[in-house]
Amino acid sequence: MSFKYMPVLRSRENEKRAFKNFFDNKIFSSNTIIPLIEIIQYSPNRKNTTDSKLPEEIFEESYVNEFKNYDFPIIVDIPMYIDLNSNIKQKYKDFLSEMLSNSNKKTPSKRLIYFNKLSKLKNIIPVVSYNPNAPYPLKTISTQEKYLRTNFNKIAFRVFVNINTITHILNEVEQSITSEDILILDLQDDDYKETKFNTLFQKIEDIKTSKKCKTIILNTPITEDIIKKNKNVQNDCPINAIDNSIVFSYKSFGFDAFGDYAGIKKYLGPDNNGNNYNPPVTYNIFYAYHQNKYIKFKSQTINASKPVVAPSITKSKCWNMYGHTHHKNCPGCIEINNKSIDTSKPGNWGTWQAINIQHYIYTMNDFL
Repeated sequence: MSFKYMPVLRSRENEKRAFKNFFDNKIFSSNTIIPLIEIIQYSPNRKNTTDSKLPEEIFEESYVNEFKNYDFPIIVDIPMYIDLNSNIKQKYKDFLSEMLSNSNKKTPSKRLIYFNKLSKLKNIIPVVSYNPNAPYPLKTISTQEKYLRTNFNKIAFRVFVNINTITHILNEVEQSITSEDILILDLQDDDYKETKFNTLFQKIEDIKTSKKCKTIILNTPITEDIIKKNKNVQNDCPINAIDNSIVFSYKSFGFDAFGDYAGIKKYLGPDNNGNNYNPPVTYNIFYAYHQNKYIKFKSQTINASKPVVAPSITKSKCWNMYGHTHHKNCPGCIEINNKSIDTSKPGNWGTWQAINIQHYIYTMNDFL
């Protein structure tokens, strides 16, 4: 496997739409990108929750039948790091609680059992991981690896930067990982430039050298906290607090590739008591590769209609820096340009989330 970038996408409808668009355009068939899909619900687009199908049947219908259409490697995680006490949608809590039940006992958790439902697909790489918000149970990594290794040739190991436990966990990883596998260091909200991580990076590089595995550093440049603290940034100005420098520096820290959340916040959104309200867009954050900055654009009200953000982007300097060829081929830019011309359909937050993902991933594929 040869790749430079790992976008993390969740199993939600807008991200699924962006994923399919890239499949249709053969973006994921290149050697540059390997996606990681976080499955956070039984189905991203199932409307009828009262039918007679069992949850495992819904899961298989949703993911096995979809992933079998793809001819490129896909890393798949049923994430264990999400705080189930936080204000996220109940359907995510219900699914993840069920998947993680019994995860620290001798019998396999549903998470592992459901992974095996994907084993008939040769392009799937399951993730071995743990809950970084709780004490680490010994041999969690090795137990999962042994269970999954029977049916999967390639496995991804996802570890987190808890300085108190990471050395022991990496020793466990080193005993299990092979040259076919991938080691993902998830920084979460930490700053990778902090010197306290130097020893950790060296340990991972040592594992890579001895085991011949691939290594990825997973960054979270856009956080909810940064967005809140920078709400007063003016139109067509960069949000300098968003640090995306890892795009150009990951190799200097010994990693083969970097990952992030594909140009959007790592945020599942509040529960809203089941309300699916998706408000109009008041601003958008557009990635400008040439500056390696996220530029904030505010919506305008045109002809007293809904707020429209696309014209602010297409009139900007950073838009013009991409050039005609990129605008003609980038799925995200095509949608932005269309919405700039026809302002009657400005799009809501979900629509713009998919647009930003498509623009960011296409840009990475274009320039890396």
